[in-house]
Amino acid sequence: NRDCPTPRANDGHSGGEPWDCGHTLQRGNFHRRRAAENRHRPGAFSYTGVDPSAKPPSALFGFGADIAGPVSFEGNQWEGTAKLVASSKAVESGNVSGPLPAIELVDDGLPPGVTPERLEAWVAATTLAPGSPARSYAAGDWVMYDAQLYECTKPSTNEPPPDHPGSWKKHPLPVDDLRAVAGSKYEKLGVR
Repeated sequence: NRDCPTPRANDGHSGGEPWDCGHTLQRGNFHRRRAAENRHRPGAFSYTGVDPSAKPPSALFGFGADIAGPVSFEGNQWEGTAKLVASSKAVESGNVSGPLPAIELVDDGLPPGVTPERLEAWVAATTLAPGSPARSYAAGDWVMYDAQLYECTKPSTNEPPPDHPGSWKKHPLPVDDLRAVAGSKYEKLGVR
């Protein structure tokens, strides 16, 4: 059983326990066709920065065309307006949509007020957007570049952080202690 603080793809799971946090299931990506006792909190839909015509997904899970079904979804909890599953191949029981407490980590290593969702890899261009336009960063954006952590201090376009200290401030690397806080609902789930 797993916990997902935000929806994200995990398409490579093939272990004996229920898979979790995937979006589209494809042949061979899970051992049992069952998702049970997972928790999903909403993530920030941010594809519009890459593709202005992008729309948020209508469901957390979908199936690839080669999944014959059925796939059972049992006792899952999620928060947000999206449906849990968008497929007639799903057999659902005991799933509940509603508020979930945020996961608290021992120390994600980021400065106060900066959440992991705000951190991205620096890129010169948004290659998935039509025309691959240059990626613009605003003051307060956080990126990783060449395994180093940087904060954008003023608007920046096509300026690699180490070459432009007037636009980017280098910070110490995060500690990365991603264990759930002891005594929390999530203590025995996720990274240990």
